[in-house]
Amino acid sequence: MGLGLRTTLSAVRYAWRYQRAGGTEPATIETSIHAGVHWLCAAQDATREGGFARAYSLPNGWELPYPETTGYIIPTLLALNGRCPNFHLAGRAWSAGAWLAQVQFPSGAICSKQHRPGNTKPSVFNTGMVLHGWVSLLEQKPDDRLREAADRAVTWLLREQEPDGSWQKNAFNAIPHTYYTMVDWALIRYAALARDERARAAAVSHLEWALLQQRPNGWFDRCWFGPGEAVTTHTLSYTTQGLVESALLLGGGAEAPPRKAAATPIAPEGLKFIEAAERATEPLRRYYERHDKLPGTFDENWHATAQWECCTGNAQTSLVWQALGRFTGEKKWIEGAQRLNQRLLQYQKVNCRVPGINGAIPGSWPINGAYDRHAFPNHAAKFHLDALCAQS
Repeated sequence: MGLGLRTTLSAVRYAWRYQRAGGTEPATIETSIHAGVHWLCAAQDATREGGFARAYSLPNGWELPYPETTGYIIPTLLALNGRCPNFHLAGRAWSAGAWLAQVQFPSGAICSKQHRPGNTKPSVFNTGMVLHGWVSLLEQKPDDRLREAADRAVTWLLREQEPDGSWQKNAFNAIPHTYYTMVDWALIRYAALARDERARAAAVSHLEWALLQQRPNGWFDRCWFGPGEAVTTHTLSYTTQGLVESALLLGGGAEAPPRKAAATPIAPEGLKFIEAAERATEPLRRYYERHDKLPGTFDENWHATAQWECCTGNAQTSLVWQALGRFTGEKKWIEGAQRLNQRLLQYQKVNCRVPGINGAIPGSWPINGAYDRHAFPNHAAKFHLDALCAQS
């Protein structure tokens, strides 16, 4: 049997398994939120450690715990704790934070990819995403163990940074990435908590480096996982979300006036990062406005290069558009984000017979798309919940 035929048969088999699981589209945003939270709790319970399973896979079931996404799931749990009291999300968040401190390397770094015995490779991006979680918990109340873990993580990140502001050593595929603006956001949050100007300066240095990678048409070079790979809306919106959120936190100097009276003021230092993010996501908004669909990958000329959608990227893009809408006061961003959110509701199943699918968000739609094929990654659910909460 040839490879092409085996691939086709596998796609048919997993599509059948997905349909056989049953379930319906959530009728309301609140139903979707509760289903997504329930699924995240199942993903944490599946590991029995405190971390969250990276995904539920149709071929293999629950996967190993993923420190990177466990880190940035923590602020989602804390934000939803009051809205979903029956899930005890604050306790789950603290359990996740303690597990992350347990698996942290002596250097201060966090491992790449999934946590497993023998995985000793450190990761800049994963360390930054775990920092988000620890800072979120420390903003709730002091904790000596987590504060020490956060301090060591930041010390390691600053030591790894290149003179030009980028990260290359221990970056994914050992190359610098513009989507590491998400690390900048974590460092700025830490700097505000710890009053650490070094962390803030390191973040700004990388933000400035990222701006040098932007083309006149808004495209960011080095927004890939690696050379030659298709650039997903996932990493495109990592880049723009990191820029927007970092900009909104940067202080100093008098506030610049918003473009409209109802919009959010911002310090002048952050304006250029907001504007760069806007140039990089406006082509996606225009495409979505014309086609009512956001393909999973684009090229440097903003031509769609896939038929499938990246559900994680859709949710992240919604978050970026909502943030820009709040800043600019322009309805086009909010309206586009709400349409994207509604589209993702169609890809979520509730009242489903398979716990690993019930309430989950697939990596791609259709589920045999190239991003997390036949799987339901935890970060898709996380960003979907964030996007719905930002809307409602």
